Amino acid sequence: MRSIVNLCLLSIFLLNAGQATGQKSVRSIVSQLKEADSYEGISIPGWLVRLGSSFAAKHDDELRESGIAELIRKVRHIRIAKAKVGHRETSDKMPARFIKSLREDGFEEYVRVRDEDQHFNLFVRQQGNQIKNLVLFSNEGGEMSLIHIKTRWTPEDLASISLDKLTQNVSSSGFNTLLKN
Repeated sequence: MRSIVNLCLLSIFLLNAGQATGQKSVRSIVSQLKEADSYEGISIPGWLVRLGSSFAAKHDDELRESGIAELIRKVRHIRIAKAKVGHRETSDKMPARFIKSLREDGFEEYVRVRDEDQHFNLFVRQQGNQIKNLVLFSNEGGEMSLIHIKTRWTPEDLASISLDKLTQNVSSSGFNTLLKN
């Protein structure tokens, strides 16, 4: 009996240790953003994302046909955090620390966009051929935003997205008309 309990405890420990990989840096960033008075954040479990996606896909043919609904079904968790960092010297150093901690946690930078006071980075952490974590990090004049998506996406999932259907959806919704005005 004692060996069964020890085996169960060891299994729980190993499962939790595996889940924590790639999460330490994101948790650290969010906890630092929480220290700001202007912090806003939300954490959405994957089951709720999938439920909302299934409702939307039932009523939106373009969403279903574009392949986005299938991609959303593989989302396990979404965390969004935003805060305005007050001190100029702090806001200058924080993004570099955040990016360094993401890299140390096994994330690879896929996209970096810089424009005067706006910076955007996209980080991905893969395990084998699966994308396990996706982090979008933005810094605009000291206002920092982070979106962390835990997924199980494969290259085939991403290749199955029909960009033609997405652009047709955007065009048919009158978005182009809105931009012209």
